Amino acid sequence: MTKWEWACCGDAFAIGDDVDFGIKTRTPHAALADMLGPELIATVDAMESHHEEAFTDRVRGRVVAVHAVTQDVIERRSLRLPGHGAPPESIMPADGDE
Repeated sequence: MTKWEWACCGDAFAIGDDVDFGIKTRTPHAALADMLGPELIATVDAMESHHEEAFTDRVRGRVVAVHAVTQDVIERRSLRLPGHGAPPESIMPADGDE
């Protein structure tokens, strides 16, 4: 989960806590597999969601270990040209405009 997801929708948990997670999917997204690589993605068996949706698939239990995977992300802004990420009907800004 991203930092904003934890801040938005859930309390931290620790070893020994009882948890009840709603499972969004049992199949990790291809983008996550690309980020984690084949060895690590093979250890992922469910994708949890902290949002207030009604998930019938759930994982309940007591936390016995916590393993964290982090990824540094560099945010950058880039001009998206019409037809190249921006809608085709977009108007090109003048040079120097954001």
